Amino acid sequence: MRRSLATRLSLVEYAEPVAAIETAVANSGLERAAVEALLSHAGQRTASMLGLPGNPITVASGRLRATDFAGLLRVAPRLGLEVAPKFLGNTWTRWREDFFFLAMLSAHGRLLASDRLSASSGDRGDLATLIGQSIVGMFWDSHRRPLRTYRRTRSVEFAVEGDVEAEELLLPPAEGYTQNVLLYDRQNPFNATILAAVKTLLPEVSDPQTRRRLGRVAEVLSPQSGTSRLRQRRVPGRARHWQGLVDLAVDVLDGFGVAYSTARLKAPGFVLGTWRVWQDLLTISLRVGFGSSSVRAQRSVVLGERVAFERDGSTVARRATVVPDLAVDHPHVILDAKYIGRHGESRTRISEGDLYEAIAFGLATKCKRVVLLYPAVPFDNAPPDLGRVQTFEEVTVEGTKVVGMEVEVRGISSVGGLRRFSKRLVEGVGLRTAGESAA
Repeated sequence: MRRSLATRLSLVEYAEPVAAIETAVANSGLERAAVEALLSHAGQRTASMLGLPGNPITVASGRLRATDFAGLLRVAPRLGLEVAPKFLGNTWTRWREDFFFLAMLSAHGRLLASDRLSASSGDRGDLATLIGQSIVGMFWDSHRRPLRTYRRTRSVEFAVEGDVEAEELLLPPAEGYTQNVLLYDRQNPFNATILAAVKTLLPEVSDPQTRRRLGRVAEVLSPQSGTSRLRQRRVPGRARHWQGLVDLAVDVLDGFGVAYSTARLKAPGFVLGTWRVWQDLLTISLRVGFGSSSVRAQRSVVLGERVAFERDGSTVARRATVVPDLAVDHPHVILDAKYIGRHGESRTRISEGDLYEAIAFGLATKCKRVVLLYPAVPFDNAPPDLGRVQTFEEVTVEGTKVVGMEVEVRGISSVGGLRRFSKRLVEGVGLRTAGESAA
């Protein structure tokens, strides 16, 4: 029987606190103190999983707020929390498709089922359905070349297909020969992992058609001998077209799954740290535009020298370094991904902390232009304009120009969305003129 969420609280990351506790209490059948404790515990699990410095879910005076992450979080068997990234918002009808696209891009560095996601229509209502649809599509894309591996097994039959003991050849047992047989079939840890992921998602998917398709995938893959954790994620070279699906299945089981289980508290739901997603999107987009060799990410650069004076009078000299997010070789420019800010906030200035850090980047790299890239936050229900780059402030210090820019992300999951985003990002930042084509 399919389980369903009786209550799903909806928030936008960094938005003003929402009066949601009473709704959760009324619809979940839980006491107020229990709901608040469950939300706090879910936040702690999310912080542990994503390596966040503090609990990203705060509850105060019956109001709920989420920061630093986005996604679908199961709080209790009949209570869920859905958090939209601040740069997508929850009024954009395709925010879930965009978020799932960015999640897969960030987690695996590839698009997976992006075209399939964007070609379908309508609001699916939950991220589990998106994941399920991607698994179904990826499975049928590859099923004509099944994921087979070799395995040894023992069988008892009269037809000799494997290694048989010499004594049994002379005195055949009544039930047949005991043989060690080498099989090349679909019973292997990779298919067992995909099957386990399908079974995890089935109870959570809201779309009936997607559930039926997942059920069909489960039928084709069954039976499997076990669902133990994969020791080796890399599939054999001859089956490399299955790698994306295996990776996604492992993610479902290791933390992207949305099933609530008191025995598996380490898997809080399909959640990601939004700052990391934003940085990964910029890195991949610039590499799409320039090629991987022209874009250097997270390279440490020497800014100066630190001298520590010890109690015994000795000194210890160390390098003082800075680590800009991105550096483009031609033209030479430093780019840094920035994220912190409130949902719905119209950005008008670069903060002092960001400015000082950008100046340090310029000094260390001898670069005269440092661009700070922020995701554009939906404001006043403005329509999406994927890849639009808008400069909101420039600061010049001793010949180094620090430029603050916002970039529109909504619509990234559309067909060709990443390339369009990359092209407009490169042009908008001024790294290439509009007449030049992307690499």
